Amino acid sequence: MSTSYCFEVGKLKCVAVADGSRHYETELLFANASQEELRQALDEHGLGLPELDIPYTPLAVQIEGQWVLVDTGAGVRKDAPVGQVVQNLVAAGIDPAEVAVVILTHGHTDHIGGLTDEEGALQFEKARYVMGKRDWDFWRAEDNLRELGWESIIPFMESKLGSIAGRVEMVEEAQEILPGVRVVPAQGHTPGHMTAVFASEGKELWSTGDALISPIHLQYPEWYTVYDLDPEQAIEAKRRILQETARGAMVHAYHFAFPGIGRVSRAGEGWKWQAV
Repeated sequence: MSTSYCFEVGKLKCVAVADGSRHYETELLFANASQEELRQALDEHGLGLPELDIPYTPLAVQIEGQWVLVDTGAGVRKDAPVGQVVQNLVAAGIDPAEVAVVILTHGHTDHIGGLTDEEGALQFEKARYVMGKRDWDFWRAEDNLRELGWESIIPFMESKLGSIAGRVEMVEEAQEILPGVRVVPAQGHTPGHMTAVFASEGKELWSTGDALISPIHLQYPEWYTVYDLDPEQAIEAKRRILQETARGAMVHAYHFAFPGIGRVSRAGEGWKWQAV
């Protein structure tokens, strides 16, 4: 299996980088779908119950000579073959020490786990870090995690997010962080979830984090996952992103089949995914 996929958007050099994948119970990803509708949708996409293999694919973009990394993968885990983003960046010719900016779309473990290595050292030690303030505050508040029954990840959050405390730039609204790179709030999946948008020569690339989890969610945009902390907001953000990207933008979808790069177009009352 390929571990990276290179493409261009305008003058931007872009690389989708495999971190690995993990199995998820299908029903967790389509929490409000009826069994009948879900089975039909899975059949249409050549998928089935009870589990789906979900990839993790960070994105590296070179703009004005600087590498920007969107999300860091899951880090090394015992329960899944993940944590490969650094070795695959190197294999693609990208030195982690040359990563100038790391954008964290949100604080879920499969997006921030690659911040540090197994010894706790920063993997991108020279980088600026950018994250939504509401997400930072949420995941750093132990009471929030206890309330949700997630006490077990408190040490993980302290290790990973704690590693960039004092050097993370927190944003609260749409903001340009480099010429041609902006972050756009897309709350719902988590309180401060963001997308990253790259622009060059009149073309755009949207890195959508977990606003889009599966191509099936394009066809049925009212379906949400158990991981969406505010389903109504998540659906609204998803629709807004789909409307914007259907105008011709390239799309990077972190959890779609590798490399997770394609375009969105309108299809009836929903949308459809056209992979590269």
